[in-house]
Amino acid sequence: MKKQTIIVEKRLNIPPDYQFKAINSNNFIQANWHKNKFTIINKYFKFNKKMRVLDIGTGSGNLELAFAKHVESITGIDYNDEAIDFLRKQLILRKIRNVKLIQEDVRNIQKLINIGKFDTIFMVDVLEHVSINEAKKLAGRLKKFLKPGGKVCIITPNCKSTWLLLEKILDKFTIVPKFEGEQHLAKFCEKNLKEIFTDKGFRVEKISTFNLFSYLVPYYPICKKVCLAEIYLPLNVGNMIVAIFSYDPQFEKITLRKWKKYYSKNQEELSGNSFIKIIFDLGHKYIASRGKDVNGKILDVGSGIGYHLKFEKIDERRTYICFDPDKSMLDKITQRGIIKIQAKCEEIPIKSKTINLIIASHILEHVRDLPKCIKELKRVLKDDGILLVVLPCHPGVAWNLITKISPSRKRLGKIGIDYDIVMKNEHVNSFKRCVEELTKEFTIEEEKYYPLLIKNHNVNFISCFKLIKKNR
Repeated sequence: MKKQTIIVEKRLNIPPDYQFKAINSNNFIQANWHKNKFTIINKYFKFNKKMRVLDIGTGSGNLELAFAKHVESITGIDYNDEAIDFLRKQLILRKIRNVKLIQEDVRNIQKLINIGKFDTIFMVDVLEHVSINEAKKLAGRLKKFLKPGGKVCIITPNCKSTWLLLEKILDKFTIVPKFEGEQHLAKFCEKNLKEIFTDKGFRVEKISTFNLFSYLVPYYPICKKVCLAEIYLPLNVGNMIVAIFSYDPQFEKITLRKWKKYYSKNQEELSGNSFIKIIFDLGHKYIASRGKDVNGKILDVGSGIGYHLKFEKIDERRTYICFDPDKSMLDKITQRGIIKIQAKCEEIPIKSKTINLIIASHILEHVRDLPKCIKELKRVLKDDGILLVVLPCHPGVAWNLITKISPSRKRLGKIGIDYDIVMKNEHVNSFKRCVEELTKEFTIEEEKYYPLLIKNHNVNFISCFKLIKKNR
């Protein structure tokens, strides 16, 4: 027997015209709260007669009634049959004929296979009504309903604001039907909302907050101006979040092609900023100091253009091997006496137990099959050999902060390369995962963190390790 969907609004006795009455309420605070959502939508979207809109979670249809005359069509989806019936009557009354209504639970949207593609998807006051895991699934499913370059607009309460206090007050005094644990099942802020959608391949177009104080202004023309000013507040402390994401299946591929081409030509330039270069070079200096007394064969894994060579002294006692999968990088190494090997880190074409020192600077975070790579490093290293590793402290508090203001982000953005997409595809292994996999095969003899020298990756930018083989 098919399990029947519980319609929360019916259980809580929320009338089907609740949103309609709220936005038209004589209580200016309640009306402003809802009107401001459409003020923000009008700010960010230019509607036209060629635009096809999908409205998920229509409720009593405020969005349809406000914007249907400005677009080609709107398809509205809601699981509450009573709300759909109310909206259908309003559409007939207003002679609006370009709105199609479908009864379906948002969590089962994948069932709607014949509704076509849309330019824009709106979810106003919807996402908080499903769990975080359901929100993640929903984000992935939305892509099938978007045209290339299509956008998703999310409006939801901001848990990093006074909203949580407002919610508790409203619940305590039963001013509105109970929110926490009944209507609202998940809490969102700028950070987790961005993570959910970018993890599914979306690009952040805009994200800001509103309804901090504006909804308290009794005269709506002024309320509207204050609301529009709130979206420019730097701390994102408004009670409501508006987030706009775009999706183009080719955008990520194009971005990564541009990045690969740019990186091969400008690898050294990317660390050219004076502050970043100082931090970056601390790792190379650490490696040079800990490996200076090691003679024999030195393997520089993921050497790139051989940036580390400037920190090493190469003589007849040391055989230096630059190892990288990218031939164009290796070709830029012109120093004499350097052996160059083109291959992947997961398959090192070197005999077992023949390397005295392995250098792995800013490479393990990029490796697709990390466990296999580390086993290969252990295999080729001599029993008394040393492995020196430098890792970015990613993701960590300090790392995340510095990358937000990094000159590289701005420089790449100017040439159409999305920094976040690059990072997502380049840094496939977190700091913690790298350390976990390393310590399965190696023992840490020493670890250093820079620039603060405190053993905590959240307050530093890079970490350096000296390791020896287990079971030597």
